[in-house]
Amino acid sequence: MDYLLYDLVEEIVCYLPRKDVEVISRVAARSQELKNWSAASEDQLENRFLLDVEATVEKWPDEKQPRLPGHLTSPKINLSARKILPDGSIEAWNFKQWRFAWIRNLRIGTTFFMASRVANDPGVLTDTEQAFRTVSLPIDPSAGGELVVSGRGFCHGMADCCSNILQVVSKDFARVRAVVPKRLVDDFPEDVLEFDAFNNFVVDYLESGPLLEDLLYENGCCAEKVWRAIALVFGRRRGTPLEIKLVNIGFLQSAIRRIVKHWWNSDGAFEKKKVMAQPLSSEVSAWLASQNSYNFMRKRKNVGYIAHRTKRSSLYITKESISVVEFRPWHTPVGYKWIDSVIKKWTKRNGRFVYDEEQQFYFYFNSKGAWSKLVKKYGPLRKKSERRIEYVRPVSIVIAHPSNAVLLEVIKKDLLFNIRVKTT
Repeated sequence: MDYLLYDLVEEIVCYLPRKDVEVISRVAARSQELKNWSAASEDQLENRFLLDVEATVEKWPDEKQPRLPGHLTSPKINLSARKILPDGSIEAWNFKQWRFAWIRNLRIGTTFFMASRVANDPGVLTDTEQAFRTVSLPIDPSAGGELVVSGRGFCHGMADCCSNILQVVSKDFARVRAVVPKRLVDDFPEDVLEFDAFNNFVVDYLESGPLLEDLLYENGCCAEKVWRAIALVFGRRRGTPLEIKLVNIGFLQSAIRRIVKHWWNSDGAFEKKKVMAQPLSSEVSAWLASQNSYNFMRKRKNVGYIAHRTKRSSLYITKESISVVEFRPWHTPVGYKWIDSVIKKWTKRNGRFVYDEEQQFYFYFNSKGAWSKLVKKYGPLRKKSERRIEYVRPVSIVIAHPSNAVLLEVIKKDLLFNIRVKTT
């Protein structure tokens, strides 16, 4: 690599993340043979700057025609690029020194008229070539920026233009926000295919965004293709955690089945993943409970765990979310000896936690006689007094800690048990 010409070295270095350039600078400074790498890296470190960019798809009214939807010209792009100075202040970028420019935040949106932009940042009307060159600049993930795509102010023909812009944007953002308000979908039912461009963008980012950690997506016509992409995420390792929040989008039974199936067929390695959407229906919980192969451990209505067959992770399901969590022994039915060992270890510690750093957990026994053995050893049995009417009245046993500062209570309600630490 020491024989490369400076121009080629400079082109390589200008596309490397800052931390990689810093490593090159340190290593190259020790060798005269790497002087081109040293000079190029130092040049980048001294002159590289960040940008906050906004690309707004405008639809201007034709001055020769009345301002009616049928008399609008084709979309135009209004571009605003603000340079972040070393002291943290911001100034308008002059579109020079492109090789040092990296994007921190990028906003792509739609609006009817340029006059709707803030007065102190009007931006510039530009051609697609200039806009595409700007939004395709490299992303600096370490800057903690985000990509925001907004469909507010949508009118016919804008989605295609937004889609074309998004196709050239790097997929190195860790945070992505994409919003198409439901009222717009309701107001433009004939443009469902145009709104689907936003679905395609989200699917593409889920499949090809290796650094994505936080995705918020709102779309009144979310297609099943988005759910399919989410299910695939649960079935493979990504290397980074991921949280997905879907707004105005409800869980589909087919989506739940697909997520569970892909995760179940994976290697089960624990990796933080979570999807949130509109509340699950009771039918979904009933379906999970009927799947003997998954052994759904119901914690309460519409809430419970599925332990992976490898016991490397578990799927935690609530009425509004599905997430991959670390496997815990109580995610499958446990035996008397295991619970007894948990209680013994609790008495030998300070009593603050019942297991690791857990102050309580729910569990099921794997045999009918386990509860009787526990009552015989740690009883007597106590009836729980509750104000609300219960079909099955809970009972419990209470175990004192040697310090007399805390208690351990084991509550039985039908076949479900709860063990928890209580203060005296």
